[in-house]
Amino acid sequence: MIDSTIIEPASRNYLVIDRYIADFIPAQALWHALSNGLVDQLANQSTSTEQLAAQIGAEPESTELQLSLLASTGVVDSEENNIWHLTEHFTQALIFRDLLEAKLAFATLLAPDLLTGGKDFFSSLHRFMSSARTFDLFDYERSFEINEENLTATDRWVTLTAAYTRYEAVTLTDYLDLSDHRQLLDIGGNNGELALHLCHHLPKLQATVADLPVVCELGRQRVAATSKAAAIHFVDTDLRHEQPPGRYDLVILKSLLHDWPDEAIEHFIDRAWQALEPGGQLIIFERTKANHSISPPRYGDLPIFVFAQFYRDPNLYINRLQQFGFINIEQRKVNLDWPFTLITARKPALL
Repeated sequence: MIDSTIIEPASRNYLVIDRYIADFIPAQALWHALSNGLVDQLANQSTSTEQLAAQIGAEPESTELQLSLLASTGVVDSEENNIWHLTEHFTQALIFRDLLEAKLAFATLLAPDLLTGGKDFFSSLHRFMSSARTFDLFDYERSFEINEENLTATDRWVTLTAAYTRYEAVTLTDYLDLSDHRQLLDIGGNNGELALHLCHHLPKLQATVADLPVVCELGRQRVAATSKAAAIHFVDTDLRHEQPPGRYDLVILKSLLHDWPDEAIEHFIDRAWQALEPGGQLIIFERTKANHSISPPRYGDLPIFVFAQFYRDPNLYINRLQQFGFINIEQRKVNLDWPFTLITARKPALL
């Protein structure tokens, strides 16, 4: 029997940023306020419209318009003498500035595809994928040969997706007891952001991140400056064609399976099965289909929404796990900025 529960992550305070990027025009005002220095100026001191315009090199009328839009979402407020300051709530939200900027950058990049290719998006996913520039960003063919051009191109999507993982990873340590594990394999683990989180919370854990060569090189650069550099090892590999390195008591597939067609799911679960030692645990952490009739997407959801047709019913993953012989399968439904499924399963100790 599959155990399925709904959980509300205790450490999801980062979701406060979504209130500021719900609508297109105010979100654009915030995106430019973050990039042109307006937010940083107000973080240092309260300032009048005229002074602020001079500091960021803008016309006072344009700055006044921008401030009014920022005020509409609670980013800024003004005093009686027209002195502007950041609100206390937004100041607290700036703790998550990396994710806020990633969502805005991603949404700004993807919005033109939906504006110009909406007909294809709502009629033919194949045609949309063929014409949309979105999928040029995720050009995995540039992730094999390590050179400056490929590092720069790959870093664009690695940085954006890693910002999401940095906060989503909290769910694993909030709701799973992973303290008995010693050897982790993170398949398609990007730049090691998830491995970093787990190693910080599990001091005895040694992590191996398996991904394409350019992604791994970016990961080595990311992890080298941290205190967990010795605990995280990167393996350049294409697990579509190669076998996983070594044996592990914990294997994770996070935000990987939705990238691939249905027939590839069995392939990656097979790779996880091969990598697991008997009794080892597999974790699948994936976005699932959302009910938009109940909760329509907001502008800030665009980086996730544009891939909405890729997200699957969790039962597909569960059925595949059962076919392989995994046991103790549990599913938890997690509500973050999008519905997730958190599935855990064990490889039998005796085969």
